[in-house]
Amino acid sequence: MKVLKIIGIIVAILLVVIVVFILSLKGKGHLERSITIHAPSEKVFAVVDDLASAKSWSPWFQIDENTNYEFSDNTSGVGAYYTWDSENPQVMSGRQEIIEVIPNELVNTSMSFGGMTGTYHASFILHAKDNNTTDLTWTYDGEADAIMEKFFIDYMTESMLGPSYEKGL
Repeated sequence: MKVLKIIGIIVAILLVVIVVFILSLKGKGHLERSITIHAPSEKVFAVVDDLASAKSWSPWFQIDENTNYEFSDNTSGVGAYYTWDSENPQVMSGRQEIIEVIPNELVNTSMSFGGMTGTYHASFILHAKDNNTTDLTWTYDGEADAIMEKFFIDYMTESMLGPSYEKGL
């Protein structure tokens, strides 16, 4: 009887710890990486505003050569999008769409991932230093309510996305 009481107390404590942990998750995350590029902002903008050009620099296009990509007819500017589908858990499936553009200054995208319900955005912020140099900042912002997505955003954003952002830049 005493053993059952001790087991019950341990289980109750574990449940309280789990509930407190879940309630402590913020489910909001931000990441950014920057680089100075020796090119005019117009040239840098032309690359980050064209979703199809990501095939040449985005680390995610290099993970799984069997990923199926489909691009909208117009691959740049507001409304341009692409979808992807992969069996690789690092790639998954999803959609990215350009939702805001300020020529030579900003490209803002929304992203959705198969089976995930959160809101996710990536942006490229350009700052022309002079005629031949541009500071480029690549950002990621995520917000979710689902427990596993909150956990990912709170604890995995930096370690999983940070190195990929650095490689892509």
